[in-house]
Amino acid sequence: MRTTRRAITIATAAAAALGTSLGAAAAAPTGSTSGLGADLVAVSNKVSFSCGLNVTNNGPETARSVTVYSPPFGVHPIGDIAPGQTKSYTELCFLNTGVPQRMYAVSATFDPNYGNNSAQTNPPV
Repeated sequence: MRTTRRAITIATAAAAALGTSLGAAAAAPTGSTSGLGADLVAVSNKVSFSCGLNVTNNGPETARSVTVYSPPFGVHPIGDIAPGQTKSYTELCFLNTGVPQRMYAVSATFDPNYGNNSAQTNPPV
């Protein structure tokens, strides 16, 4: 398996998020050019046989290179998200093992509130 710099960055951010996740969310900030940041908010969008995230940017900046990290399924780029815009990511999840599964949204733009960047995405039983 070839490891890229981006994969390492995403994995590191997701690991930090997992380590700080106590409530409904988490993900690590990864930098910003202006310092204001973009507040990503992730909410579960689970439906029958699927799980995923609705990711909203509360602004004030555009969130650049937003990626959903879905252990163990990997990284899924969803692109830039403008302030006030929501993008969704969904994948098939046929089995609820009873072990909480979380997905994380990370961005190349600094996030001033990284505590709301994930959600539990177990599929319905």
